[in-house]
Amino acid sequence: MNNTSMSGHLHKRLLYKSLLPTKNPPGRNRLKKALLLCLAPLVMASCATRIRIPAELEPERLLPAGAVAYLRINPVMADELIFPYIEPYGITLAADMLERTESVVLAVMPPFGIPGGQASKPVVYGVVSGKFPTRSIALKLNTDRHWAKEGHSWINKEDGFRLALTSRGQILVGTAPLDAITSGGYDKPHPVPEFWSTAWNNDLAMYLPDPFSFLDNKLPVDASGLPLEAMLISTRRMDDQYVLFLGFEFAMERSAVVFTPLCRLFVYALARSLWPQQASEILSPVTWSTQGSTVEASGLRLDALQLAGLLALPFGETLQARIGQMGGLK
Repeated sequence: MNNTSMSGHLHKRLLYKSLLPTKNPPGRNRLKKALLLCLAPLVMASCATRIRIPAELEPERLLPAGAVAYLRINPVMADELIFPYIEPYGITLAADMLERTESVVLAVMPPFGIPGGQASKPVVYGVVSGKFPTRSIALKLNTDRHWAKEGHSWINKEDGFRLALTSRGQILVGTAPLDAITSGGYDKPHPVPEFWSTAWNNDLAMYLPDPFSFLDNKLPVDASGLPLEAMLISTRRMDDQYVLFLGFEFAMERSAVVFTPLCRLFVYALARSLWPQQASEILSPVTWSTQGSTVEASGLRLDALQLAGLLALPFGETLQARIGQMGGLK
């Protein structure tokens, strides 16, 4: 008998054996059936609640338009920078979940107003891509008293944090209802221009469609004369430091040439504002160049705490103050 025949014969024997009555006592069989009946709705729910996402859709295209800032993070290379951002929202990432994560893309939306004329925290939406056991996560959420179903997502009863699962194994997250992601269609353009694609896919990147919407009141100089279309900050990790790239986007090539001195002044003012004691040392190795309608600065080297202070700007004063009080990042 050849190997194929033997394999087929063994399969038939196993199938036949599975159809025979078991030797387990009737009480145990009834217990098994009862457990299956109890678990079946939860398993079906875990499958049904996954949001169907088109194959090969870039996660950035799920993010809503109109963000103050878009961020992309490689958690393996930037893990020490993640926790200051997520801690205020009551989110704790287990080590095994962090290891499963391949990339995180975030959209930081303008804050919602609240009665009394004060502004709340900025609204943050995100798409977490990786190898996640989505069925197990759904089962856990369905049985955890701290979470409740909200349409196709779950909401944490304590802090209002939302979470949803996709058919591609991604996790959608948000500090507000996820309708901005789940009901906006999948034909949205990529929020970051293609000519920034190399810088965007670094270990960590932040794209600012309107830089002065949140930087204007945080600089010691008036930068309103700098007609910036957008700005990108990108970094890659080298040992215990982060090497930065800054890109300034203008409408025309001529504007990039004319306003290069103002870009230099902008970076100087930003450095003096964020790191007054180390500004000169940080800026000394910077090199400048012009590429078409963009002005580019490279060579800045920051430690994790310095970079966290820079990236905290679009998240509001609360996180900036928290970063400023920290003596180091774990």
